[in-house]
Amino acid sequence: MNKDLIKIENRSLSKSEPRNITLKDKSKYFEHVENLNLNQNINISTTVNGNLITSNIIPNNEFYNLFVLDGEDFAKCYFIINKKDCLKYMDKQISALFSLSNSDSLNKCLTYPCLFANKNNEYLKAGNDQLSYFGYLAKIEIGDTNIKFYFSIVSSLPQAIFNDYAQSFNLMESKGDNELDKVHWSIKNINLVKCIRNLGFNVASY
Repeated sequence: MNKDLIKIENRSLSKSEPRNITLKDKSKYFEHVENLNLNQNINISTTVNGNLITSNIIPNNEFYNLFVLDGEDFAKCYFIINKKDCLKYMDKQISALFSLSNSDSLNKCLTYPCLFANKNNEYLKAGNDQLSYFGYLAKIEIGDTNIKFYFSIVSSLPQAIFNDYAQSFNLMESKGDNELDKVHWSIKNINLVKCIRNLGFNVASY
């Protein structure tokens, strides 16, 4: 047997056409993956008063839910917003897609990531230690005058970044304030995960 070493030149990986790969019940090993997009159902769950609340969704990063509250500690895993403060400050074409009276459109909101925040400490300015939270909804309950949202938090983020880069997150601004100064629920046609990561912050997302 010839034991001479054979020199193999290093070659850069060539690009190939994207392929769809179906993951079944067994794990797969990939030696090189440039981009991996998983299209699978996940469970979003939270516990409220000892009761487990779970939603089974296929995550969708095309939109995100923005919730701005007032003095919420987010510890009880649910919050309530008056209907008059829901689906506000949205682009006209987005407003046409969602309605409080359309359960199908509200169910779609469960698939979007969420930014949970309290109002800025001052107009256009968050407190030095003020945090916003990235997460997902587990359930939406429609009442006569209010809507109750059950949620699960994944990561915390300095709220200042959303004030500093309001346009990147499609936060509407007027003279002297922005959306983080007003209690409401809005839906934005922005990839929240990508925007956060572009600023150098990481979030565990689906």
